[in-house]
Formats: sequence, C-alpha cells, structure tokens
Amino acid sequence: MYADVANYSELVNGSASTGLIFSSASMAQKFGSAFGGAAVMWLLSGFGYDTAPGAVQPQLALDGIMAMMSFIPAGLACVAFVLLWRYPLTSARMEHIMSELKALRMAPADGPRKDNMEDFADLP
Repeated sequence: MYADVANYSELVNGSASTGLIFSSASMAQKFGSAFGGAAVMWLLSGFGYDTAPGAVQPQLALDGIMAMMSFIPAGLACVAFVLLWRYPLTSARMEHIMSELKALRMAPADGPRKDNMEDFADLP
C-alpha cells in the first residue's frame, strides 16, 4: 500500500517522494508499536492488575486480561476493516495511475537535458 500511495503522490504532485513516504510509514510503525505497548500497560493498570510478587489478581483484572485477549482486539480489527474497506486506491484505479505514470515517464522532458556535471557549470 505504501508503493500505491507513492505512485499516487507522484501523479498528483509531479515528483516522486517515495523515500519520504516509506520513511514516514516506518516512523508511524515505530510510534504505533510504542503506543501499543503503553496502551497495554495503561489498560492493565486501569483494570487493577497487581504487580506485587505472588499477588492474587482481582476479578476485574482477570476480566480485563480476557477482554484484552478477545473483545478489544476484535473491536480494533473491525475498525481496521472499515478503514481498509474505504481505502480509495483500488486495483483498477492503480492500473489507471500506473498507465498515466508510464506515459508521463516516457514523454520527453521539457527543455534541454543536463546529462553530465559539466553542463551544470553555468548555473548559479
């Protein structure tokens, strides 16, 4: 999906920003992992999980753990499904975008081309 977004962005903006898109996605994954780990700890704390060695967990903590292993992930999966269902870059649309990009990439560049560094000597 990242490559689809990169190609769509290139078509809309006229320049490729693939590196920026992939690095942003990588950073978002890292933030998501950090937030996900913190969310588990927040939920356990909210359910009254006792961290003392040999502690007997209250029923609320046990119910919370069960919810964290079943209902909460199921709810998040449903939210993810709805978001992906509304994803606008379908296969047909991506085929159209790729054909437009191919045509744009094959078109001759405007103005003279600078094929080597010596041609750039006259630029300020």
